[in-house]
Amino acid sequence: MTQAAAFIAEDRLIHGRVYLGRRPDTIRWTPSKPLPWWAAIWEEGRRFTAQQEQALIALGRDPVTAPAMEVVREIDLYADEAGGVLRIGQPRPVYAFDCPVIGKGAAGKVRVIGPNGKPRDVQPDGWANPPHPKPYRGAL
Repeated sequence: MTQAAAFIAEDRLIHGRVYLGRRPDTIRWTPSKPLPWWAAIWEEGRRFTAQQEQALIALGRDPVTAPAMEVVREIDLYADEAGGVLRIGQPRPVYAFDCPVIGKGAAGKVRVIGPNGKPRDVQPDGWANPPHPKPYRGAL
């Protein structure tokens, strides 16, 4: 069973959407466009990724006591190729993960350390980007 299928079986919902885990099982990586939401997970159940912990230590903060928020992002079409979890007429499933909060961002956003260890501004309600307002309508 894939990671996506295992989490669907648990029926955990976040913001009314199916939760698929912290990240996809596989990744498409392009050197010119690194993904901020993909990083090394040292051990299952660890609070932060290896890169997040390194960034916190570089900032002089303790990874154990650092404040964090759950950041949610929608699945994209590339991540869905293996899982087949996008359903026409349904909201897009999501990935969710804890990110250390490091301050306020621009335009009322919250600045966090993304899983890849780089600062990233997210919505105050936890969305990485505003969610798609309409259900999935199929690939074009």
